[in-house]
Amino acid sequence: MYNVELDRSWMNIIPTDYDNYAPPLVDGKPVTIYINLEIMDVDEIREQTMDFRMFFFLNAYWTDPRLKLEVLNLTLSKILPPSADDTLWVPDLMFDNTKWGYLFQYSIPNTFILITKDLIFRKSTRYSFRVACPMDLHRYPLDIQDCVFKIGLLKNTAEKVRLEWCDVDSSPCKYLGPSIALMEDIQPLKHEMKVPKPRSKIEVWTTGNYSYLYAKFTFIRRLTGSILNVYLPSTLVVTMSWLSFWLDVNAVPARVTLGVTSLLTIITQMLQSRSYTPPVDYVKAVDIWLLACMFFVTASLIEYAFALQSVEFKEKVSLNVLVI
Repeated sequence: MYNVELDRSWMNIIPTDYDNYAPPLVDGKPVTIYINLEIMDVDEIREQTMDFRMFFFLNAYWTDPRLKLEVLNLTLSKILPPSADDTLWVPDLMFDNTKWGYLFQYSIPNTFILITKDLIFRKSTRYSFRVACPMDLHRYPLDIQDCVFKIGLLKNTAEKVRLEWCDVDSSPCKYLGPSIALMEDIQPLKHEMKVPKPRSKIEVWTTGNYSYLYAKFTFIRRLTGSILNVYLPSTLVVTMSWLSFWLDVNAVPARVTLGVTSLLTIITQMLQSRSYTPPVDYVKAVDIWLLACMFFVTASLIEYAFALQSVEFKEKVSLNVLVI
C-alpha cells in the first residue's frame, strides 16, 4: 500500500545523474519488459468496420538497477507515489493496430506503479481499445477470423529494450500463470472466442529493429442467427415456389404471382444480407447460397413458361386435327 514515509524517502533513492528518458541498460544488454494481459471483456466484433473492442488490465514488469532501492528495506510490495511515473523510466509501450484507445479515469486514473519486495517494478493500467482486424469474408457466415493485438515500443529499439510475455522461463512473473488470462467467461454475441495465444517477434523498420508482442484472437462465428435469418427463410421461399408445379397450368395468375413473389423475396434477402457486411469486391458463401436459391425460383418460372407454351401448342395441334 502507498504510505507517506515511502513518498518522503522516494527521492533519496534516485541518483543525481539518473536519466528517466534512457532505458536501464546493464553491461550494454537490453532491459527486458515482461507483459501480462488480464482481459475483462471482448465485444462489438464488427464486420462493417473490421475491428473489435476489448477491455483489459496490462501489467508490465521490469528492473532498474540504477536506483538505490535497497535503502527502502522492503518486506512487502509497496505502491509508489504518483510522482514516480514522472521521475522513473517507464516502458514506452504503444499499440500499433488500435483505432482508438481509452485509459479509464473514473474517480482517479486507473494506473499505478508498485515495487515488489524483490525490487521489481510493476505498472498496471486499465485500458479499453478498439483493435483493427482485417477480415476474410469469403466463407461468411461459415468463417473463422484470426485477429491480432500488437504491443510494441515507440522509441526504444530491440538493442535497448526487449518485450517478453510473462510465462517465459526467464520471467520473474511466470508464477502468475498464462500471459493472457481471461478474467471472465467471455461470450461475444455472434462469435465463439478461443483462448488468445501469445507470441513475440522482432520487426524490422527503417529506424531499426523493434521488439513486438502479439496476442492472437480467434473468433468462430455462431451459425444460429444465420440459419434463422437467412438459410431457413430462403429454403422456405424456394419450397414455396415449387408449389406452382402442383397448380393447374392454365391458372396463369396464381402461378405467375407465386413465382414473382418468391423471386422478389429472395432479392430482398440478398440486399439485406449485404447490408450486414462491408461492400467487399468478392463473392461470399452466403451470396452463393442466395444466388442458388434465386436460380431455383427463376427456373420454376421458366419451367412454367415452357409448360404453358407446350399445352397451348398441343391444343392448337388438336384443334387443327379436328378441323381436318
